[in-house]
Amino acid sequence: MVFTLPAAAETLYAPQACAPEEMRLTVANREKEDTPFWVLIQDGRKTHEVAFIAPARSEIRLPAGDLLGQGQSLALKHHARRFSVRLSCRGEFQMSALTSPSVEFSLAPAAQEFLLLAQNLHPREKQQVRLKYYDTNQNFLGESRLPLSGPFTTESHRLTPPPRAAFLRLEGEARLSAQLLEGKSLWPAVARVREPAVVPAPEGKSYFLLSSDDETDSFVIALEDAALIREAREIIKTRSRKITIARIAAVQKGFSENRDFHSQGHSPWSWRVERVEAFAEIAPVGCTGSPSFVEEWFNAWLGRPEPTICFWSYHLKKELRADEVRQGG
Repeated sequence: MVFTLPAAAETLYAPQACAPEEMRLTVANREKEDTPFWVLIQDGRKTHEVAFIAPARSEIRLPAGDLLGQGQSLALKHHARRFSVRLSCRGEFQMSALTSPSVEFSLAPAAQEFLLLAQNLHPREKQQVRLKYYDTNQNFLGESRLPLSGPFTTESHRLTPPPRAAFLRLEGEARLSAQLLEGKSLWPAVARVREPAVVPAPEGKSYFLLSSDDETDSFVIALEDAALIREAREIIKTRSRKITIARIAAVQKGFSENRDFHSQGHSPWSWRVERVEAFAEIAPVGCTGSPSFVEEWFNAWLGRPEPTICFWSYHLKKELRADEVRQGG
């Protein structure tokens, strides 16, 4: 396997809203210099990555049909500040970095019908998404369910909200990407995270946040061994740069304590730290990377006989209370 790892990268997602040959990506680079970006194609079994260069102060268009097949998901990674991506397909909307299982949309009062596009971002498991309606005072009005059949698949659903509905809240069982398009115009509704998804974080364990210095993303470990807990606290106190070497595992159903506190909605990852092996001064090159890198190359990474991480640029930053982990802050 050959991996490329752009530093401080943001990954954007979009549900597959129509046939690939009808999709167009518009990449706008407002930086003063040429900027690389990477298109990630995932189909639940493997990931393909295609590299591009966006010239300085330019706008380029990519036909997704040249890259994307049916039943595959599209993601795009970049590391520029002034950089945006629009997807034209049943209307035009921005690709989003929002991957939280808990997403809320404001419903336009004049619109009677909506098209919901929801994409399963768990690399192995199917999931059920609850669609819950609320009025302007956040009173519950009713709900329905939308099954997402497999990894990286998109399901579309026509919605006719109940009377007085002002908000639609999606509550998934794993990471997801969603777009809500309004009425015949297919104008995209604005998505936000009202409350982060609740994850299991029992009392009796000690939780620690690890992140890179640029705070691109982060992950959480749970410790029970008294010696490791003492060492982790000492590392934080002395601001040591020790590397955490740990065995990881897939989250099979629902969520774990491992979430990204630097993402919108503090989204849970699809993997968790199963066991911390050591805090070390040096570590092998074969297990370095980042939390998002493991997520994007999930099946390749978790398919190893002994999947281990040792992210060189990620260090213990602070201890978290169980309720902080559980509620997302």
